[in-house]
Amino acid sequence: MEGWEIGRPVVARSGGLAIANKSSSGTYAAQVSSGQAVVSDASGATVFSTAVGKKAMVQWAAGSDELWIIESDALYRVGGSGGWAKTAVDPKSAAVPAEIAALIG
Repeated sequence: MEGWEIGRPVVARSGGLAIANKSSSGTYAAQVSSGQAVVSDASGATVFSTAVGKKAMVQWAAGSDELWIIESDALYRVGGSGGWAKTAVDPKSAAVPAEIAALIG
């Protein structure tokens, strides 16, 4: 898991421990724990959940409520204008925000 200074992104990695990070609006929080990526709203209600790999990371796109799930062999976008659905995205696509592209290894 990685934590950055206040006001900076926090990348949550899958594993036994959980770390939550909030979307830019503060409306949603993403958490990865025990092989699940979970998005909850401000009341704590789960709005989205999906299985992820052991080394998966989740990161909110800057300035949006769009979550990106970075797996060792795949990249997914969740939220945004498409609602809470997991959509595969080509990691080389111009649609990938710069801060997400920087995390792709």
